[in-house]
Amino acid sequence: MKKKKHNLWWPLLFLLAAGFLLHFLYNWSGKLAVLIPFCVTDESIFQHGKLLFWPLSIGFLLFSLQKEYSIRQTALAAAFSSVSAVILMTFLFYTYYYGFQIHAPWVNIVNFIFSCFIGYGIGLYGLKNAQRLPTPFIILCYLLFFFFLFAYFSFSLQPPQLSFFIPQA
Repeated sequence: MKKKKHNLWWPLLFLLAAGFLLHFLYNWSGKLAVLIPFCVTDESIFQHGKLLFWPLSIGFLLFSLQKEYSIRQTALAAAFSSVSAVILMTFLFYTYYYGFQIHAPWVNIVNFIFSCFIGYGIGLYGLKNAQRLPTPFIILCYLLFFFFLFAYFSFSLQPPQLSFFIPQA
């Protein structure tokens, strides 16, 4: 029997489009309060992490609708991909923005796209290798995922006065 080949580019394009949509949806909606935990509301790096966190999390959870992936595999892939992509984007942003004084908007877009690609690849790795990953690593992924989940719901409404939460000029 021939193994079914999946096209992995369509989900990635969906993730990129969803991330771009979340950047503008809050303003387009007339600033609906219900969208605050999910959409960018200012130009802080914290807010821009939502552009990767939500599409990657939901996108990988949707893989569980395919019969070949268990909810355990997809939940781990969602946590693994979303957390790693947000951390990567944040690290790269602070490196080029403050380390090299690069303030071009196109670099932010490239950072988002690159982090989405890497997060997606990491999620696919987690999806395929969920059974082989060590338990402490899996626990750490879930702890970080729930920390980010908590942060996006609580700090989006009342952000602390730290540089991570303050919009960049």
